[in-house]
Amino acid sequence: MGKREGGIAQKEKPIITDIPTHPIIATEIAQYLKPHYEHLKKGVILDACAGAVTLGNTFFNELPKSFLLTYQDIKISGKSILDFSPDEKYNIIVCNPPWHPVTLALQIWHKLYSLLADGGVMFYIINNTFCYQGAARAVNLNYQKFYFLPRFVYKSAGRPLLDCGVMVTHRASLPAQAAQLRPFIPVSRLQEGEPWEPNEFHFLEIPDEQKERRR
Repeated sequence: MGKREGGIAQKEKPIITDIPTHPIIATEIAQYLKPHYEHLKKGVILDACAGAVTLGNTFFNELPKSFLLTYQDIKISGKSILDFSPDEKYNIIVCNPPWHPVTLALQIWHKLYSLLADGGVMFYIINNTFCYQGAARAVNLNYQKFYFLPRFVYKSAGRPLLDCGVMVTHRASLPAQAAQLRPFIPVSRLQEGEPWEPNEFHFLEIPDEQKERRR
């Protein structure tokens, strides 16, 4: 059945700034990018998150019942995600990492890529300039596609204008059905002028019925 593992550590000086993804935005991302993962019929999805598990939960709800959901916090008992050493590989990884410093975001990307199973796919929400700081970095990242998000999507997290998107990396060839996707993720259910409550979704829990329904 579905499961969650890991935990949220309390630190005097947290290493991240919390910029969580609104559940509606997360759902639109998961649904739009489904051609990248709908061919996967079973496996484990990892949300390498900062506590909310919003991204992992929304992708999880789009997957067959044979999938398991697990999560690992960016910070664990004062340790970085870079110290995370699981015994398994993951078929799908989703992550909205710390964007600064860029060297940390780059280390996290490479760490998570090393945890990706053959044939798996990773979705990495990051600022646009992360991909454009030198040809050597672009080659080393090995990503296949980048999808731009509207600049206002993190308004509810106190960031009214952000240039960011979702970097998609497959440990396999790009699925044919995904090759035709336009590089802009539409956001239809939240508009730029709509008022949002900034703290209503920071600590979402996966309902018990969702955790128990997958066997």
